[in-house]
Amino acid sequence: MASFFIDNFLFLDDIESTNEYTQKLLKEKKIQEGAVITAKFQKKGKGQIDANWESEYGKNLLMSLLVSPNIPIESQFNISMCISIALHDFASRYFLKQVKNKWPNDLLIKKEKIAGTLIQNTVSNGVIKHSIIGIGLNVNQIVFAEYSPKATSFKNLLGKDFDIQKLQKELLYCISNRYLKLKQLEFDKIRKEYMESLFALNRWTNYKVQGKKIKAKLVGIDKIGKILLEFENGRINSFSLKEVVFL
Repeated sequence: MASFFIDNFLFLDDIESTNEYTQKLLKEKKIQEGAVITAKFQKKGKGQIDANWESEYGKNLLMSLLVSPNIPIESQFNISMCISIALHDFASRYFLKQVKNKWPNDLLIKKEKIAGTLIQNTVSNGVIKHSIIGIGLNVNQIVFAEYSPKATSFKNLLGKDFDIQKLQKELLYCISNRYLKLKQLEFDKIRKEYMESLFALNRWTNYKVQGKKIKAKLVGIDKIGKILLEFENGRINSFSLKEVVFL
């Protein structure tokens, strides 16, 4: 099973954050594109907007990848979409049509969160030179704190323990395939497949917008990655992650 990520692995036991450690190695010029940093436990694992990523020791896949996309900063959401559809490819092998991507960075199985990503870019002269892609995949953990959406895992859904390194190899293969499409600038294809996988697309759903509960319909994602919501009066507005919450 060929992979873009090969012979460039670092396995750690206990660390603050795989993304932070990868950033440190990059600054020290000790790693290059294709590096994979994996840990059994993160003391300060992060999700979006500084949310904590919960994970028991040795139970889940926690890793950061270093890639060098060299695409314009205004195209940065293509990286997120690329990784999201790679995760969708991977999870669909096990959960078939129950898999959905929830904007901007969650993977859902039957409306429950099984994975999330955190992408941090290094930009120079308007070009993304490096991206550190942090991925948390819930594998063998069965009890989670209360989150929205509710968290789940491979073991919870399929009733058995899984080999984490085997799942990592399969996921990296899926990411390799999608990342090579990104390098070939196939942005339209990436967007089309991301939209096809999107949770709540064209469905009336409850959101919290500017502190108020409101019904809206997700009708798209703009070029910089903001969500497009249509309201009952027909108006369509764009929102960033900090401005809207799924209820």
